[in-house]
Amino acid sequence: MLIRCLLTMFFCASFGLSLMAQAPPAEAINRTKRAVALLKANFNNYATAFCIDAENGLFATCEHATRKTVGKSLLILRAGEPEQFELPYDILYEDPEADVAIIQAGDATKLVALSLGTSESLVETQSLIACGFPFGADLALPGGEYPSLSFSTVRTSSIRRAGDKIVRIQLDGAINPGHSGGPVMDDAGRVVGIVNSGIKSSGLSFAIPIDLLKKSLAKPLVKVVKPTGVSDFSRIGVKCHIVNLGQPPEGTHFVADITSGEYLLGSTILKPQDGLHVGSISVSRPSPIFTRIRFSKGSIEAEVRDITWLVNQQEIKLSELEYIGFAPMNTVRFLDGRTIGGVLHSKHETIEVRLGSKWYTFPLDTVHSISALPATSPSSVFLRVSRKQGEASEVLVTKELQVNSQLFRE
Repeated sequence: MLIRCLLTMFFCASFGLSLMAQAPPAEAINRTKRAVALLKANFNNYATAFCIDAENGLFATCEHATRKTVGKSLLILRAGEPEQFELPYDILYEDPEADVAIIQAGDATKLVALSLGTSESLVETQSLIACGFPFGADLALPGGEYPSLSFSTVRTSSIRRAGDKIVRIQLDGAINPGHSGGPVMDDAGRVVGIVNSGIKSSGLSFAIPIDLLKKSLAKPLVKVVKPTGVSDFSRIGVKCHIVNLGQPPEGTHFVADITSGEYLLGSTILKPQDGLHVGSISVSRPSPIFTRIRFSKGSIEAEVRDITWLVNQQEIKLSELEYIGFAPMNTVRFLDGRTIGGVLHSKHETIEVRLGSKWYTFPLDTVHSISALPATSPSSVFLRVSRKQGEASEVLVTKELQVNSQLFRE
C-alpha cells in the first residue's frame, strides 16, 4: 500500500510538473521582444501583432483589430525600448469568421519572426505564455509614448472543438484589452495560439488556435492593388501583390476574371512584373443585353441575345457596341466611342427579344437601329483572382468594384 501511494504521488507530481509553466529560454524571450509589435490602427486604437515571416514582412493579428482601418496605421517594433521604430503596414488577408488577419510591413530589413507550433498538442491545465500590450499605450512610463512588451502566464482551462478540430482555446489568466492579436506560446517559445477576446472581470479569455492561421498561410496571399489605367468600361488594368510562402507546384499560374452576376465579362493571365502580378482585361458586356430597338413605326426597350455582324470584313458582336444603325446609312459606334461605317453583313436573319417572360423573334431587315441602354453597364462587377494548375482552379480573393459612368472605381 505504501509503495502504491508513493508511486501515485510520484506520478501526480510528474504530471503536474509537465504542465507547469516553464519559462521559455532567454533566447526565445529576446526573439519575442523583437518579433511582437504594438499595432496602432484607427488613430488611437491599439492591439498586438507578431511577425510570422521576416523575409516578406508578414505579421499576424486579429481581424477585429484591423477592421475598417482608417487614418495612419503603424506597427511599433521594440516598443518602449531605445531601439523602438515604426513601420506602416497594409492589410494582406482577412478572415472575419476566424478573426485572423495577416498584414505586411512596409520594410522588412529589421524583422525577426516567431516559430509557429501546433495547437493540436495542447491539453487542459497546460501553462502557456501570452504576450502583448495590455491597455495599449496606457502603461507607458511617464514621458514615454509606448509601453514595453508584457509577458503573462496563463493556463488552458478548456479546449473547445468542432468535430475533431480545435476552434478556440479557453485561458485562465491576466488578459486585457490591447492583448488582442498577441501570441500565446509554449515553453519552447513556439506560437500555439493568438489572443482573441476576454470576459471582463472574470479572468477568462480566449485564443485562436494557431492551426487556423497556418491553414490560411497554406495558399497564396493576394492583395489587389487599386485598378489603374482604366479609361473606359471596355478595359481594366489589374495589379495584384501575391505572396507565395511555399514553393508553388509546377505549372501554377494566376488568373483574374471580371464578372457581373452570372456573366463572365473578361479574363486574363496575370504575369510577374516589378514585384507584382499584372494583366489587362478586355471587358465585354453581359449577354443578354438591354437595348432600345427602333423600327419604322416605333421602338421597344427590351433584353436581347447577342448576335454578330461583319463590318468591312471585321467580325463584331452586338455586346461590343453602343449603337448600330442601318438607316439611312450604316453606322457602328463602339463602347469606347470609336465610330465606323461601311458594309454590314449579319450572320443572323433575326434578333431574339424578351418581352415580359417570353422570347420573340423579329426579322433584322425590319430594324432601323439598336442602341445600348445604360443598364448594359452593370452597377457593380467583381474582380476574382484564382490559382490554376491544369484543370484545377481555386479562387483566392473576390473584390467588388463599382462602376460609375463607365469608369471603374473602388
